[in-house]
Amino acid sequence: MIEATGTTVSINTTLTPQIQRQQTESETSAEGTQQASDSPRQSSRSDEKTVSTNEPKPAQTTDELGTAELRLVQELKSRDQAVRAHELAHLSAAGQFARGGAQFDYKVGPDGNRYAVGGEVSIDSSRESDPQQTLEKAETIRQAALAPADPSSQDRRVAMQATAMAAQARVEIARELSQGETEAGNQQPSSTARGIDRLITVQSADQPDPVLIDMSA
Repeated sequence: MIEATGTTVSINTTLTPQIQRQQTESETSAEGTQQASDSPRQSSRSDEKTVSTNEPKPAQTTDELGTAELRLVQELKSRDQAVRAHELAHLSAAGQFARGGAQFDYKVGPDGNRYAVGGEVSIDSSRESDPQQTLEKAETIRQAALAPADPSSQDRRVAMQATAMAAQARVEIARELSQGETEAGNQQPSSTARGIDRLITVQSADQPDPVLIDMSA
């Protein structure tokens, strides 16, 4: 997904609702299992030191995970690959206008590993001083926005903004060309007139008496 802020276009992806739902179900299931297994220990060994629930969960092997947790891990792995491919496509197409590399948001899975569930690529979207350069930049931004195989709605909005930016640059280019042609056209008659004036002066100097020349022809 792309989000334009000021002169920077941020291209990012977010965690899908399906993964969020599955992770919530997995965490709820894991908490229920932990509470059921801890109750007998708390009643039989009340003097045992309480373990803080804020401590990170130790990594588990796939053999220790339940069916729901295994399914969530697979979803997170697929999401990680999709996010990285999505941001890489944006980054590659942005070229020199990319500001740094891709930034990722991570989620820790039931297996203790971190998976990319969102990402962002920042692109310089400021206008250039020359309209031709602005046009080329706008076209690059549009290509970067639509580079992934599955551009989001925000990606498409940024592409539309880049299209408008390119259209404005074309108007400025056409205006400059028109002004240049007008100035060139205005200069040509004045040069011809000066040549006629010189010709009239020479002709008049060669005549013994002043000669009236008809300039209407």
